[in-house]
Amino acid sequence: MKSNEVESKESNRIIYIRFACVLIISLVLGFFAGMFSSIIKNLDIKPDREMIFSFLNTIVPIIYCVFTVALIAACMIIYAVNRKQAKAWDGEDEDVIDRIEARQNIPMVLSSILMVVGMFFFSLCVYIDSNDVNKNKYSFIFFTLVFILNLAGSIIIQSFVINLEKELNPEKKGNVFDFNFLKKWEKSSDEAEKLIQYKSGYKAYLYTNFVCMVLWLVTSIGVMMFNTGILAVACVCIIWLFMSLVYAAEVSKLEKRKSAKK
Repeated sequence: MKSNEVESKESNRIIYIRFACVLIISLVLGFFAGMFSSIIKNLDIKPDREMIFSFLNTIVPIIYCVFTVALIAACMIIYAVNRKQAKAWDGEDEDVIDRIEARQNIPMVLSSILMVVGMFFFSLCVYIDSNDVNKNKYSFIFFTLVFILNLAGSIIIQSFVINLEKELNPEKKGNVFDFNFLKKWEKSSDEAEKLIQYKSGYKAYLYTNFVCMVLWLVTSIGVMMFNTGILAVACVCIIWLFMSLVYAAEVSKLEKRKSAKK
């Protein structure tokens, strides 16, 4: 019993020391960031904005287009391989289905990356185009069409993958185009699949907390050094707060259900 208490005290001591170190490092970094920002503001650096935005307005939409086409092609190739193997399945070798379902996650992940990064690229293109005094009148039309291709491609890929999954597992329910798709998909999942969903969701929550902390730090430094304004900080904090409140509310609801069953 005493050994457990000693171990607990040692563990707590390490935790406190680690927390203090992180706090001190953060304060030191904040101090130097403030000093660096004051130095930058005193320097008379005036880059050629017109040339920079003109160059970016030429190259970024092309990168956006190549990124979109490449990811859509990669997703469709993997999907085609999965569908071909699913059609050739003899109905007995379970290892074949396990390999197909393992690969099913790849186009789903890539399609999510395609959508999120594509939205960032679209906003970036709009920002660059609005600041380019020598902009081409067709540039906006071009990256808007790429955005439509990006969004449609990611949704269609997810639809193909989900439909193939439903063919492999007829008990699965839900349509990607239905706003209640995730709820229906969860209800049609077995206990093992639900456990995977819950564990991965909780891990995503933990990592999102960490990412929000880093983003808050970065955006706060941006306010100090580059006068970026408070909007970015506010957006990060709103997302962080909303996520924390939803998590707390859901925990409270589940606790009440657990107590009611007892």
